[in-house]
Formats: sequence, C-alpha cells, structure tokens
Amino acid sequence: MRNIMLTLSALVMLSGCAVSLPPNFVEKAQTDLSTKPLLYQRAAWLKGVYGYQNMFSQRPNFVQGALVCDEEGLMFVVLDKNLNKYISVLDLKFEGDFKNVSVGKWGAGRRLVVYGKSDVYTFEIVRKGALIDKVRTYEFAVFTAGKINQDTEQFAVELEKEKKERKELEGSQ
Repeated sequence: MRNIMLTLSALVMLSGCAVSLPPNFVEKAQTDLSTKPLLYQRAAWLKGVYGYQNMFSQRPNFVQGALVCDEEGLMFVVLDKNLNKYISVLDLKFEGDFKNVSVGKWGAGRRLVVYGKSDVYTFEIVRKGALIDKVRTYEFAVFTAGKINQDTEQFAVELEKEKKERKELEGSQ
C-alpha cells in the first residue's frame, strides 16, 4: 500500500511540471545559453533517482525545465523568472562527463538515464501535459549514445517501435 501511495504522489507531483516551452525557445536558448540546441524537450530532472531502481524508497526531488543537447553535450535548463532568461543547472560534456546512457522502463514509463563519471542523472521527458514522451526519450538516447560512441542499435529499434505505436494511437483517435 505504501508503494502505491508513493507512486500516486509522484504522479501528482510530476503532473505539476506541465510547463511548456515557448515557441521561440531555440532562439532564446541560443541567446541565453550561447549554444544552438539540436535536440530539446520539456523534462523533469529527478535528482538522486536511478532510473526506476529506487523509485519507492524516497519521494522524488525533481526540477522542471528542459533537456537540451548541443554538439558538445547535454544540459538541463530552467527559466529564471527574475532574469527572464534560461540558465543551465546541469551541464554534461559528451567528452569527459559521460560513461554511458540507458533508458529505464516501468510499465508505460520511460526515463533517460545518463551514467556520468561521478553520478547518475535521470530525466523524464514529457509532452502534452505530463505524458511521458517515449519517442523523444529514445531520440535523446540515440543522439547521446552516438556522441559517446556507445552502440545505438537497441535504442534505434525501440525508437522505431515507439514511433509506430504513437502513429497507430494517433490514427485511431
């Protein structure tokens, strides 16, 4: 029962991270962060969480914002409302900071898990409210794995499967 309650409270908390990125996000990020985002999406960074491994042992401490990949690495950015600009709160370079990347699975959920040199970073990539964006999660996995010379085949296969499933679901509505 405790596990069910923790899961429900986590879902309620994460449903609150339904902030959307503005239409001018790329331009604003280029100005604010001095980088050109190649891949980006609204996301939650779950601090101290390792995929789904320890999801019932603690309440998630999460930050809402956007996950951004550029040529050099992966950043997690938030909007500083006082400055009205995006700031990077996590900046991982492909060369030097990454060991490998994986996708954690639990039911319909997917989490991008980045194993760094000194820590593990877990992200829930979302779309339309607080729905987990499985397609975008695998796109991030393919992109980051490719940048660190990790095999991308498993992620590419899952990506195609998720794209097909999304297309079928959207076609039936």
